[in-house]
Amino acid sequence: MSTIQALSDDEIQKFLTWFEPSKYFANPYHTSTRNKLAFLIMIEAGLRIGECVQLAWSDIIKDLKPVDVLKLPAHITKTGYAREIPTTQRLKDQIFRFFEMNQNYLYEHMNEYVFIHRSTGKHMSTRHLSRSIKAAAKRAIGKSISAHILRHTFATRLLRHTSTRTVQLLLGHKSLQSTQIYTHPNSIDLKKAIDNL
Repeated sequence: MSTIQALSDDEIQKFLTWFEPSKYFANPYHTSTRNKLAFLIMIEAGLRIGECVQLAWSDIIKDLKPVDVLKLPAHITKTGYAREIPTTQRLKDQIFRFFEMNQNYLYEHMNEYVFIHRSTGKHMSTRHLSRSIKAAAKRAIGKSISAHILRHTFATRLLRHTSTRTVQLLLGHKSLQSTQIYTHPNSIDLKKAIDNL
């Protein structure tokens, strides 16, 4: 079975830089800030794309501040179990940045979706967000990637610092076996092991 290639730290940084407002966006500031937030939610909190698009503002903002712990409600998770993921400072900064852009509207709409389709009032489709990630990857790092690679990168990076059991809980896997796919070293891990000698 072939292993999924995680993004390198350099590729992550290129991605984040590319999300700054640019000529590629019709509504540059809003769209790029929104897409960067989705990217960070998947790569720094490990959400599945289907979980990401169903987040409500009340899941990520409390008392007008970004949450320290992202509490995923059971009804949006693939497994049907709620889970909690501590948020990084970089993710909190991006949550607040996007929140500030929508603040006037949100005072009365905190239960609405973060990634909303304005004409329908429903959440953005996974297909739409997936296309946005793929397009960004092509321009930022020169290759097409799936949204799942962002979740895979989250897990791979975590396993360098913590146990498989902890990663299982953060990813929301029912079985430890599902998490063990991320313990397979890739070529970057092998090179680092030799370099560390």
